[in-house]
Amino acid sequence: MNSRLKCGTTLWWTPQFPYTSSLDGTTASAFAANYKTETGNDWTQPMGFNYAVFEIAVAALKASGDPTDKAAVASAIGQLKGQAITGAYDFTSGPAPPDPILEVTGLDVFYGDFQALFGVWMSVAGGRATALVGANGAGKTTLLRTIAGAQPPAAGSVRYRGRDLTGAPPHLRISAGIALVPEGRRLFPSLTVEENIQVGAAAAASADWPLMRIYDVFPMLARRRGQRASTLSGGEQQAVAIARALAAVTRDQVVAAYFGEGARPRSGGAPT
Repeated sequence: MNSRLKCGTTLWWTPQFPYTSSLDGTTASAFAANYKTETGNDWTQPMGFNYAVFEIAVAALKASGDPTDKAAVASAIGQLKGQAITGAYDFTSGPAPPDPILEVTGLDVFYGDFQALFGVWMSVAGGRATALVGANGAGKTTLLRTIAGAQPPAAGSVRYRGRDLTGAPPHLRISAGIALVPEGRRLFPSLTVEENIQVGAAAAASADWPLMRIYDVFPMLARRRGQRASTLSGGEQQAVAIARALAAVTRDQVVAAYFGEGARPRSGGAPT
Protein backbone atom coordinates (compact mmCIF):
# COMPACT_ATOMS: atom_id res chain seq x y z
CA MET A 1 0.00 0.00 0.00
CA ASN A 2 2.75 2.46 0.93
CA SER A 3 4.38 2.25 -2.52
CA ARG A 4 1.31 3.86 -4.09
CA LEU A 5 0.38 6.29 -1.31
CA LYS A 6 0.98 9.91 -2.22
CA CYS A 7 0.59 12.26 0.74
CA GLY A 8 0.06 15.95 0.19
CA THR A 9 2.06 16.82 3.31
CA THR A 10 5.57 16.49 4.55
CA LEU A 11 6.43 13.12 6.06
CA TRP A 12 6.81 14.83 9.43
CA TRP A 13 3.16 15.09 10.49
CA THR A 14 2.13 17.46 13.25
CA PRO A 15 -1.30 18.14 14.78
CA GLN A 16 -1.05 21.69 13.40
CA PHE A 17 -1.67 20.48 9.85
CA PRO A 18 -5.06 21.79 8.64
CA TYR A 19 -6.47 18.40 7.66
CA THR A 20 -9.52 16.54 8.88
CA SER A 21 -10.46 12.90 9.30
CA SER A 22 -12.32 11.40 6.35
CA LEU A 23 -14.34 9.32 8.83
CA ASP A 24 -15.99 11.99 10.96
CA GLY A 25 -14.49 15.35 9.97
CA THR A 26 -12.51 15.79 13.19
CA THR A 27 -9.47 18.02 12.75
CA ALA A 28 -5.94 16.87 13.43
CA SER A 29 -5.58 19.40 16.24
CA ALA A 30 -8.81 18.16 17.89
CA PHE A 31 -7.58 14.57 17.73
CA ALA A 32 -4.32 15.58 19.38
CA ALA A 33 -6.08 17.60 22.07
CA ASN A 34 -8.51 14.78 22.90
CA TYR A 35 -5.68 12.27 23.14
CA LYS A 36 -3.73 14.60 25.44
CA THR A 37 -6.77 15.02 27.68
CA GLU A 38 -7.49 11.30 27.92
CA THR A 39 -3.93 9.98 28.32
CA GLY A 40 -1.76 12.91 29.36
CA ASN A 41 0.56 12.16 26.41
CA ASP A 42 1.22 13.99 23.16
CA TRP A 43 -0.07 12.48 19.93
CA THR A 44 3.01 11.54 17.90
CA GLN A 45 3.80 11.60 14.20
CA PRO A 46 3.67 7.78 13.84
CA MET A 47 0.24 7.76 15.47
CA GLY A 48 -0.99 10.28 12.91
CA PHE A 49 0.08 8.12 10.01
CA ASN A 50 -1.23 4.98 11.66
CA TYR A 51 -4.63 6.63 11.89
CA ALA A 52 -4.39 7.71 8.25
CA VAL A 53 -3.79 4.09 7.23
CA PHE A 54 -6.86 3.14 9.28
CA GLU A 55 -8.92 5.78 7.45
CA ILE A 56 -7.77 4.47 4.07
CA ALA A 57 -8.50 0.87 5.08
CA VAL A 58 -12.04 1.80 6.14
CA ALA A 59 -12.56 3.66 2.85
CA ALA A 60 -11.41 0.62 0.88
CA LEU A 61 -13.68 -1.75 2.79
CA LYS A 62 -16.68 0.53 2.24
CA ALA A 63 -15.90 1.00 -1.47
CA SER A 64 -15.47 -2.74 -2.05
CA GLY A 65 -19.12 -3.52 -1.36
CA ASP A 66 -18.08 -6.75 0.34
CA PRO A 67 -15.36 -6.49 3.01
CA THR A 68 -14.94 -10.28 2.98
CA ASP A 69 -14.07 -10.36 -0.74
CA LYS A 70 -10.29 -9.91 -0.89
CA ALA A 71 -10.25 -9.30 -4.65
CA ALA A 72 -12.95 -6.65 -4.38
CA VAL A 73 -11.07 -4.87 -1.58
CA ALA A 74 -7.82 -4.95 -3.60
CA SER A 75 -9.64 -3.51 -6.60
CA ALA A 76 -11.20 -0.79 -4.44
CA ILE A 77 -7.81 0.26 -3.09
CA GLY A 78 -6.62 0.91 -6.64
CA GLN A 79 -9.49 3.39 -7.12
CA LEU A 80 -9.03 5.35 -3.90
CA LYS A 81 -8.32 9.05 -3.98
CA GLY A 82 -9.09 11.47 -1.19
CA GLN A 83 -7.81 13.10 1.98
CA ALA A 84 -6.95 11.64 5.35
CA ILE A 85 -5.91 13.30 8.57
CA THR A 86 -2.30 13.53 7.26
CA GLY A 87 -3.21 14.99 3.88
CA ALA A 88 -4.15 13.86 0.39
CA TYR A 89 -3.67 10.31 -0.88
CA ASP A 90 -3.97 8.90 -4.39
CA PHE A 91 -3.88 5.21 -5.31
CA THR A 92 -5.14 5.74 -8.85
CA SER A 93 -1.70 6.50 -10.30
CA GLY A 94 1.66 4.79 -10.16
CA PRO A 95 2.66 1.25 -11.11
CA ALA A 96 0.28 -1.57 -10.30
CA PRO A 97 1.61 -3.93 -7.63
CA PRO A 98 2.98 -7.22 -8.97
CA ASP A 99 1.02 -10.41 -8.56
CA PRO A 100 1.86 -12.26 -5.33
CA ILE A 101 4.04 -15.35 -5.46
CA LEU A 102 3.20 -16.35 -1.89
CA GLU A 103 -0.30 -16.24 -0.39
CA VAL A 104 -1.15 -17.25 3.16
CA THR A 105 -4.87 -17.46 3.92
CA GLY A 106 -6.59 -17.84 7.29
CA LEU A 107 -3.80 -19.72 9.08
CA ASP A 108 -4.55 -21.13 12.53
CA VAL A 109 -1.58 -22.86 14.19
CA PHE A 110 -1.45 -24.64 17.53
CA TYR A 111 1.25 -26.03 19.81
CA GLY A 112 -0.79 -28.59 21.69
CA ASP A 113 -3.66 -26.67 23.28
CA PHE A 114 -1.93 -23.30 22.81
CA GLN A 115 -2.94 -21.35 19.72
CA ALA A 116 -0.06 -19.34 18.29
CA LEU A 117 -1.63 -17.96 15.09
CA PHE A 118 -5.21 -16.79 14.61
CA GLY A 119 -6.49 -16.53 11.03
CA VAL A 120 -3.31 -15.00 9.56
CA TRP A 121 -3.48 -13.62 6.02
CA MET A 122 -0.40 -12.50 4.09
CA SER A 123 0.50 -11.82 0.47
CA VAL A 124 4.10 -11.45 -0.76
CA ALA A 125 4.99 -10.14 -4.22
CA GLY A 126 8.05 -11.29 -6.14
CA GLY A 127 11.09 -9.20 -6.91
CA ARG A 128 11.29 -7.46 -3.54
CA ALA A 129 12.28 -7.99 0.08
CA THR A 130 9.45 -8.26 2.59
CA ALA A 131 10.04 -7.80 6.32
CA LEU A 132 7.93 -9.48 8.99
CA VAL A 133 8.24 -7.38 12.14
CA GLY A 134 6.76 -8.00 15.57
CA ALA A 135 7.41 -8.34 19.28
CA ASN A 136 8.69 -11.50 20.92
CA GLY A 137 5.90 -14.06 21.04
CA ALA A 138 3.89 -12.39 18.27
CA GLY A 139 4.09 -15.49 16.06
CA LYS A 140 6.77 -14.55 13.51
CA THR A 141 8.74 -17.77 13.89
CA THR A 142 5.60 -19.88 13.86
CA LEU A 143 4.36 -18.25 10.65
CA LEU A 144 7.67 -18.75 8.86
CA ARG A 145 7.95 -22.34 10.05
CA THR A 146 4.41 -23.00 8.83
CA ILE A 147 5.17 -21.49 5.41
CA ALA A 148 8.27 -23.72 5.15
CA GLY A 149 6.34 -26.83 6.19
CA ALA A 150 8.05 -27.32 9.54
CA GLN A 151 4.83 -26.67 11.47
CA PRO A 152 1.43 -27.95 10.26
CA PRO A 153 -1.54 -25.55 10.37
CA ALA A 154 -4.87 -26.50 11.92
CA ALA A 155 -6.70 -24.37 9.36
CA GLY A 156 -5.92 -22.15 6.37
CA SER A 157 -3.72 -22.53 3.32
CA VAL A 158 -0.26 -21.73 1.92
CA ARG A 159 -0.03 -21.15 -1.84
CA TYR A 160 3.19 -20.52 -3.76
CA ARG A 161 3.05 -19.47 -7.43
CA GLY A 162 -0.57 -20.60 -7.53
CA ARG A 163 0.21 -24.06 -6.17
CA ASP A 164 -1.38 -25.20 -2.92
CA LEU A 165 1.45 -26.37 -0.64
CA THR A 166 -0.56 -26.54 2.59
CA GLY A 167 -0.12 -30.29 2.96
CA ALA A 168 3.24 -30.57 1.21
CA PRO A 169 6.27 -31.77 3.22
CA PRO A 170 9.30 -29.44 3.59
CA HIS A 171 11.42 -31.12 0.89
CA LEU A 172 8.73 -30.49 -1.74
CA ARG A 173 8.50 -26.84 -0.69
CA ILE A 174 12.26 -26.49 -1.11
CA SER A 175 11.95 -27.84 -4.65
CA ALA A 176 9.15 -25.34 -5.28
CA GLY A 177 11.34 -22.43 -4.14
CA ILE A 178 10.66 -21.94 -0.41
CA ALA A 179 13.71 -22.22 1.83
CA LEU A 180 13.88 -21.70 5.58
CA VAL A 181 16.91 -20.08 7.18
CA PRO A 182 16.53 -21.35 10.74
CA GLU A 183 16.91 -19.28 13.87
CA GLY A 184 20.32 -19.95 15.36
CA ARG A 185 21.79 -20.77 11.93
CA ARG A 186 22.04 -24.55 12.61
CA LEU A 187 25.30 -25.09 10.71
CA PHE A 188 27.48 -28.20 10.89
CA PRO A 189 30.42 -26.79 12.89
CA SER A 190 32.96 -29.41 11.78
CA LEU A 191 32.20 -28.92 8.08
CA THR A 192 33.75 -26.20 5.95
CA VAL A 193 31.84 -23.23 4.57
CA GLU A 194 31.55 -24.86 1.18
CA GLU A 195 30.50 -28.21 2.61
CA ASN A 196 27.71 -26.55 4.60
CA ILE A 197 26.46 -24.84 1.44
CA GLN A 198 26.59 -28.12 -0.47
CA VAL A 199 24.38 -29.74 2.19
CA GLY A 200 21.60 -27.46 0.94
CA ALA A 201 22.32 -28.32 -2.67
CA ALA A 202 22.18 -32.03 -1.83
CA ALA A 203 18.51 -31.70 -0.89
CA ALA A 204 17.43 -29.96 -4.10
CA ALA A 205 20.35 -28.72 -6.20
CA SER A 206 19.60 -25.36 -7.81
CA ALA A 207 20.74 -24.47 -11.31
CA ASP A 208 19.85 -20.86 -10.50
CA TRP A 209 22.21 -20.63 -7.52
CA PRO A 210 25.47 -22.45 -8.31
CA LEU A 211 28.43 -21.96 -5.99
CA MET A 212 30.03 -19.27 -8.14
CA ARG A 213 26.90 -17.11 -8.06
CA ILE A 214 26.61 -17.57 -4.30
CA TYR A 215 30.24 -16.53 -3.88
CA ASP A 216 29.58 -13.45 -6.04
CA VAL A 217 26.83 -12.44 -3.60
CA PHE A 218 28.88 -13.39 -0.51
CA PRO A 219 32.52 -12.69 -1.38
CA MET A 220 33.57 -13.13 2.24
CA LEU A 221 32.42 -16.76 2.00
CA ALA A 222 34.50 -17.32 -1.12
CA ARG A 223 37.58 -16.31 0.86
CA ARG A 224 36.63 -18.69 3.67
CA ARG A 225 35.27 -21.58 1.62
CA GLY A 226 37.74 -24.06 3.15
CA GLN A 227 37.35 -22.75 6.70
CA ARG A 228 35.33 -24.62 9.33
CA ALA A 229 31.99 -23.06 10.12
CA SER A 230 32.72 -23.06 13.85
CA THR A 231 35.53 -20.53 13.34
CA LEU A 232 33.35 -17.90 11.64
CA SER A 233 31.82 -14.83 13.23
CA GLY A 234 28.09 -14.75 13.93
CA GLY A 235 27.36 -12.61 10.87
CA GLU A 236 29.46 -14.85 8.65
CA GLN A 237 27.67 -17.93 9.95
CA GLN A 238 24.33 -16.28 9.16
CA ALA A 239 25.58 -15.63 5.61
CA VAL A 240 26.45 -19.33 5.29
CA ALA A 241 22.94 -20.26 6.45
CA ILE A 242 21.39 -17.98 3.81
CA ALA A 243 23.76 -19.33 1.15
CA ARG A 244 22.79 -22.90 2.08
CA ALA A 245 19.11 -22.02 1.57
CA LEU A 246 19.81 -20.40 -1.79
CA ALA A 247 21.72 -23.48 -2.95
CA ALA A 248 18.54 -25.52 -2.49
CA VAL A 249 16.00 -23.37 -4.30
CA THR A 250 15.19 -23.57 -7.95
CA ARG A 251 14.11 -20.04 -8.90
CA ASP A 252 15.33 -16.48 -8.63
CA GLN A 253 12.18 -15.36 -6.81
CA VAL A 254 12.80 -17.29 -3.62
CA VAL A 255 10.86 -16.99 -0.39
CA ALA A 256 13.48 -17.14 2.35
CA ALA A 257 12.40 -17.13 5.99
CA TYR A 258 15.31 -15.22 7.49
CA PHE A 259 15.97 -14.57 11.15
CA GLY A 260 18.42 -11.68 11.48
CA GLU A 261 20.63 -12.35 14.48
CA GLY A 262 23.44 -9.85 14.08
CA ALA A 263 23.82 -10.67 10.39
CA ARG A 264 26.18 -7.92 9.35
CA PRO A 265 28.88 -9.42 7.12
CA ARG A 266 32.04 -7.37 6.94
CA SER A 267 31.85 -7.18 3.14
CA GLY A 268 29.48 -8.09 0.36
CA GLY A 269 25.72 -8.18 0.37
CA ALA A 270 23.04 -10.56 1.53
CA PRO A 271 19.64 -11.21 0.03
CA THR A 272 16.84 -11.31 2.56
